[in-house]
Amino acid sequence: PGPVCKTFYADPELRMRTRVDGVLTLVDTVHFLQQLQRDRSEGSVNESAQQVAFADKVLLNKVDAAGLEQVAKVEETIRGM
Repeated sequence: PGPVCKTFYADPELRMRTRVDGVLTLVDTVHFLQQLQRDRSEGSVNESAQQVAFADKVLLNKVDAAGLEQVAKVEETIRGM
């Protein structure tokens, strides 16, 4: 979300006409923990972690497809970030 938010501040006309009120991140409850733990090449960033850390609000998606234990683990992980 950082580069997207910067767009609103970089363009003077956009800055006059809009404002960023907050950042909402949508998290795939079924795959989130796998995304956090997957192998990355050296020097690359963990986008999943960055997006959640940058967010003002986090919305969990696919909670109906995840078990209660999975939802609890994802919530705990997000709260610990």
